[in-house]
Amino acid sequence: MKLRSLLRRRRLHNFGLVWRWQAWLSLRFTRSGQFMLALLLASGILGLNTRQALGYQIFGFIAAALLLAMLITMRWLQRLPHNFKISRNLPPHASVGARAQYYFQLSHAGKQVLHGYSLLECPHDPRPSRAQFEHAIEPGAEQRNRFDRAVGYYRWAWLLHMNRIAHIAELPLPALVPGHVLQIGHSFTPFARGNLVLSGVWLARTDPLGLCRALQFIELPSTMLVLPSTWPTPPAPLPVARHAQHQFAASVSGDGEEFVGLRAYRPGDSLRIVHWKSFARLGSPVVKEYQTEYFTRYAILLDTVQAPAGQAFEDAIALAASLVANLHRPDYLLDLLYIDNDCQSATCGHGQLQVEALLHILAGLQASRHALLRQLQSLLLARHDELSACVCVMLQWDEARAQFVRQVQELGLPLQVWLVCAKPHSDLPQPLPSWLRLFHPGQCAQQLLTLQDDASASGMPLSNQTQATSQA
Repeated sequence: MKLRSLLRRRRLHNFGLVWRWQAWLSLRFTRSGQFMLALLLASGILGLNTRQALGYQIFGFIAAALLLAMLITMRWLQRLPHNFKISRNLPPHASVGARAQYYFQLSHAGKQVLHGYSLLECPHDPRPSRAQFEHAIEPGAEQRNRFDRAVGYYRWAWLLHMNRIAHIAELPLPALVPGHVLQIGHSFTPFARGNLVLSGVWLARTDPLGLCRALQFIELPSTMLVLPSTWPTPPAPLPVARHAQHQFAASVSGDGEEFVGLRAYRPGDSLRIVHWKSFARLGSPVVKEYQTEYFTRYAILLDTVQAPAGQAFEDAIALAASLVANLHRPDYLLDLLYIDNDCQSATCGHGQLQVEALLHILAGLQASRHALLRQLQSLLLARHDELSACVCVMLQWDEARAQFVRQVQELGLPLQVWLVCAKPHSDLPQPLPSWLRLFHPGQCAQQLLTLQDDASASGMPLSNQTQATSQA
């Protein structure tokens, strides 16, 4: 048992050593150079017996070519420009699956024109932490054999891929003239959400054989937020109704003017509505009184309680982001209820946050390991009288969640549940209610398009369909 525990503790360290070796090879050698290294190893094994094989001749030729390339790059290391200036202009954010464009500005104060250089981005260390490795569930892990599941290398490689966020290809540079500022564009496509951290760039020059690189690191820290994917959602997924909202904003929206007059301060009034000029003139606190307005207010409840990381979790984040992006209207309020170490909520709309703020929250959201489902439900029930409708995005379906939904429906709040689950329909508790829509990981975008097509073909808005099925 002690030996097994020791091996489990050391495996992350061993995986990290393998990753560092692979990263060094991919950085120092080109693809052709890596192929030559593999061929060198194969020919070395086959050429051990020089009387029965000619592999030793291939080994000698490849070894000479690699040695020559390495000697050239070692010579170039002393001649790389040290007065090289570079700046990077990243956009504030990008989206998963969408092409992101950014720019470099380069100049140098040398005396010669620089030819044959390229830039390689240096991202942050993507190796997963021990806690992330222990709690993550790799998609398709149940199909692997017992040894692979026990060792966990494929799970570690999958987490390594997800933590990279994006792969940025090498950028060849044109000739750099001394004293001339060159602006050149580059692009990449993120494949995961989160903060893309770039610590610097490698200024590289490849030897004439195209095998090795001479490298010089330039520190250039930058960060860009990658937002989750957003897909088109059916319009108005639930019946629309207006409810009274207490808004403290400067513009006019909804039904009626906002500002009514001044009144004396009452305990509990916010400092944001204190009328400071009257306070200074009268010597006693006076606050501004506002008229209650009416808004359409949606709530999006994202249930990530004890949800494993994986494709289902990412698709649930993308569904919530799609609802945030598509349900936003100038006269709407949109509440996002979620868990991030604790139950929290954020509101966008009139006098509140912008839609981008909610997308930023979703971009950094991780699965909760705490049993906070009851607190999340209480957060929704506490504001049900202000809500017009609610969409719950869930990753699990059990009796506790079914009981919560029935409790919300008894209060008269229109509600729809979007369940992202890899299990087939027959493996879920039966019968499934009509207001529960089952989404399969990896197929959510196609299923949303199907919902739109069904609504268009029936000639009835999806909101009316939902109301009819709930009454039935």
